[in-house]
Amino acid sequence: MTHSAPRTIEAGQQLAERYSELAGRISLIESVRKEALARANKIADTEALPLVTELEQISKLLEPWWNRFKFKLLTQGRKSIELGGCEIGSRMGNPALALAGNEEEVLEKLREQRWARPYYTVRYSLAKAITLAGLAGQHGKKLRELGFSRRAGTETFFIKPVAQSATITETAA
Repeated sequence: MTHSAPRTIEAGQQLAERYSELAGRISLIESVRKEALARANKIADTEALPLVTELEQISKLLEPWWNRFKFKLLTQGRKSIELGGCEIGSRMGNPALALAGNEEEVLEKLREQRWARPYYTVRYSLAKAITLAGLAGQHGKKLRELGFSRRAGTETFFIKPVAQSATITETAA
């Protein structure tokens, strides 16, 4: 349906009432959707749970078997094979940095070395809320001299439905 811009207060009220009605209907539709999804998820979870449990059990049983027989099954340079409709194998995880001791202490020692600059970073960011408050404080003049100022917020239109007293609301069946 196409609507025209209201030209009177009454026409604006009628359009707002239509908005409220539509929002209520959408809310009801969303409620029904959520209930249907919850039911579908419960059914799927109930059916899948024993299968997932069995998959985990089989995986735990195959891992030691694989570690025992992989050398007989793999060809040179391979880490996996196709077997029984599955790809089975092993892979090396990505390397990770290890530290001997407390990270802050090690970092402090690293920062003392002239050659170590590429191995650490320093990050700065503007504390906007504190700086905005600071404009009204003792450093306000200095902050304004640096180019800071307070910008007014912008007014934006909104409309949202409200619950009205003595109104019967529909609920999902």
